[in-house]
Amino acid sequence: MEKRGLAPTDKDGSQFSYYLSFSNNIDWVTLSSPDFELDNDSIVETQKISKALKTTCVETSVFDSDWAIIKLYDYLNKNSHTVAIGRAEEFLGESNTSEKGVRECWSPLLAEGKTWDELTKIWNDDYTFIEDALEKTAPFFGMDFKNIRADYRVFEGNPDNFNTVVLYFKSHGEAFIKEGPTKIHSPGGSIPISGEEGHYSFYNSGGISSGL
Repeated sequence: MEKRGLAPTDKDGSQFSYYLSFSNNIDWVTLSSPDFELDNDSIVETQKISKALKTTCVETSVFDSDWAIIKLYDYLNKNSHTVAIGRAEEFLGESNTSEKGVRECWSPLLAEGKTWDELTKIWNDDYTFIEDALEKTAPFFGMDFKNIRADYRVFEGNPDNFNTVVLYFKSHGEAFIKEGPTKIHSPGGSIPISGEEGHYSFYNSGGISSGL
C-alpha cells in the first residue's frame, strides 16, 4: 500500500477502504471494497494481490443473479482461467474462458473428498438465482458459502455474522491516485471559457486524483 502512495488511517480520514472477511478455517479471506467503482476494479486488484503475496486468488462477479464469472489467478503456478456460469453467452468462447473450466487449473485447489466431475456438474447446471451456484462452489475450495456471495454491503449490514476487519487508507501526498474517470468541479461559478487562457479554481471529487 505504501508503494501505491497510501498510508493507514481511521474511517473519518480515509480515501480508500478494504473489507476483509476471514473464513471459519482461516484458509481464505474475502476482500471487497466500496471503492471498486469500475467493472474491472476488482479484477485488477485480484491480479495485483496474487502477484504481491505470491498466492492464489479467485475473483467472483454476479450480474443480475442471471450469470456469474469466476476468475482464477494462481501466481505460483502461473495459471489463470475464467469460468462463466449461467446465461453468460457473451463470455463463452473468449480466450482462456470456458463453460466447464480447465481441470489442470482448478483441480489443485479442490478440498479433500471433492471431485472435479462434481464441480463441473455444478458449473453447468441451471439456476434461478446464480448466487446458488457460487454457494455450492465454495466448499469445493474450502471457502465459506456465506462469504463467496457477499460483499462490503453485506458485511456492513450483518457484522455479527462475519469475521470482518476493515482497513482504511489515505493518501501519503497531496493527490490520491486512483484508476478511473476524473470528476472535476469548479466552485463559485468560475467556469473556464473555451479558447481563452486563464487560471481557475477547481476540485476533483474522484478519479485519477482527488482533492484540491
